Amino acid sequence: MNTQMQCCLCKSIRLILLKKSNFKNTLTSSDFAITDNRYGLVHDIYKCQNCNLIQCPNIKNVEKFYKDLKDVNYLLSSKPRELQFKEIIKFILRFKNKGNFLDVGAGTGILVAEAQNYFESEGVEPSKWMCEIATNKNLNVHNYIINKHNNKIKYDVITLIDVLEHVNDPLSLLKEISKRLNDDGVAFIVTPDVSSFVARLMGWRWWHFRLAHITYFDIDTLDKMLKIAGLQRVHSNYASWYFSLSYLFHRLGQYFPFLKYVKIPKIISKKIIKLNLFDSRMIVTKKIKN
Repeated sequence: MNTQMQCCLCKSIRLILLKKSNFKNTLTSSDFAITDNRYGLVHDIYKCQNCNLIQCPNIKNVEKFYKDLKDVNYLLSSKPRELQFKEIIKFILRFKNKGNFLDVGAGTGILVAEAQNYFESEGVEPSKWMCEIATNKNLNVHNYIINKHNNKIKYDVITLIDVLEHVNDPLSLLKEISKRLNDDGVAFIVTPDVSSFVARLMGWRWWHFRLAHITYFDIDTLDKMLKIAGLQRVHSNYASWYFSLSYLFHRLGQYFPFLKYVKIPKIISKKIIKLNLFDSRMIVTKKIKN
């Protein structure tokens, strides 16, 4: 049991070590790349005995790594991501179809661009490199994190797509989201589900066990954190992803090394497929009514 660290959800000091870090180098921004495929390479992972949240409390100030992050390989997956975000927007339109829209962790602005077709959209992104790519496409993406977004605007839609698991203090982030939502606004969150069948099947080799992930949620710990932040879940399902066959084969090569030597014909290597492994929660939240 650790008596010096606190749980980022309930502030308990009753943390037990589940997995000792197998990362021996000094952390750099490249270790937080979106396309990092060193699955199973992790920091010390603890579980709170009070609220059951799984987390990496030893890693501090990850924001500094994202400020300097460059991820050229991310650009190679732009087309599949466009398809994924089009599907997310269609899902969002079931709950809100007009107003202003904020994407937190906007990357190169792919979701902001798609949202422009329906909303007055903008984004915040800590990576200077990604933000420059977005602004060069005339997208309204700001180079900072949301709690430094000093406008007085309240939003009808806020999205956090694969963001919550990356931050040191997810509770503070959710409180900021709650504060910036209109009373009838909707926040959409996508985050890995550590209790999913695939996660349990893969164990520590699960692809979401990686250096960039600081907190690992299941639906219960996520609900607990949302409630403290003044939010409540009103809908939940699982997110689908899109991959080119070449990208998918490359990633599967981390588990099946022989695939690294399989030559995919060029005519089909760029073919994009849709995949849902039911291990990534997509939830809809609203503000709790007083």
